[in-house]
Amino acid sequence: MNKEFINSLFLRTKKQFIERSDSPYFLILEVDQGKLNYYKINELNLIQDRDTDLYVSFLYDNLKLNECLKRLNKPRIYIMSSNVEIIDYANQFFLDDPRFKELNEVYCGLLKHRPYVTLSFGMSLDGKIATRTGDSKYISGQKSRTFVHQLRNSHDAILVGINTVMIDHPLLTTRLKGQSKDPIKVVLDSDLKIDLNEPILSQLNHTKTIIFTSKSVDFDKVRKITEKGHEVISLDTDNKPLDLKRVLQILKEKGIHSMLVEGGSTIHFSFIESGLFDRLFSTISPIIIGGMTAKSAVEGVGFETLKESCKLDFNKVIKRGSDYIIKATPRKEGDI
Repeated sequence: MNKEFINSLFLRTKKQFIERSDSPYFLILEVDQGKLNYYKINELNLIQDRDTDLYVSFLYDNLKLNECLKRLNKPRIYIMSSNVEIIDYANQFFLDDPRFKELNEVYCGLLKHRPYVTLSFGMSLDGKIATRTGDSKYISGQKSRTFVHQLRNSHDAILVGINTVMIDHPLLTTRLKGQSKDPIKVVLDSDLKIDLNEPILSQLNHTKTIIFTSKSVDFDKVRKITEKGHEVISLDTDNKPLDLKRVLQILKEKGIHSMLVEGGSTIHFSFIESGLFDRLFSTISPIIIGGMTAKSAVEGVGFETLKESCKLDFNKVIKRGSDYIIKATPRKEGDI
């Protein structure tokens, strides 16, 4: 069976599923005498004993599929990743395959008790995200910015701090050609300083915004925000900064399984210091900004010693235009 044909069918059927909002389930493609049939997870009994190959698309995680695949009597099973790369696999519990985890790591986050967290930031070669006057558009090139929108498209939610909202006034939408979705917006705003006219609260957004704040807030302002169709969650504390573990727990309970964190620099450090992230993408652009007061990609209070600092493993380097994007993951204890 021609691989390009399989890929094209996969993309067409995936688009149909998105349009029909049949979610969430896996798409099972069956190769039967030169023909391709597709099934939902609850239809696998229809092909239980047929001597056919299967292509399994990991659109969304559903742990039931593990046991279903183990029971199937199939000669070959192939895994199709979200970017349609095909992995040959046979007689193996597929979630234990490291190649499969790499291709679909966001959806594997369903195994966690919190969302799968990705940090993303772009910076100059000397680690700056803006000049000393605050000029920041654009350090990264167009191709690497498109990569960031692809990240947004693959996550359930995107999180920023209130300072990023007040300074940059972002929409946090996904701007890709063709089929794409906007993630749910999450804002950490302990004092509920957000302006009611912020673009993130406007009708330009197609998804709601969830604002986390403390219990001592202006309840009239909360009412006005909720009337716009958004949600304010007051944590039962006045501690600052807000408890990230509690925030992530609540988001998980709301069905958010993957989240992209786009700043600002203090928020980045909070996730890094607490160890509440699974991977990061750092875009490095060939520009030097300098300046003692120019903002860096990661700030906060910082670690006191190198021993305490966050150790990473560089997993991949991606070139986009003149920029380089480094993918890194937290180094596990015992790794050198």
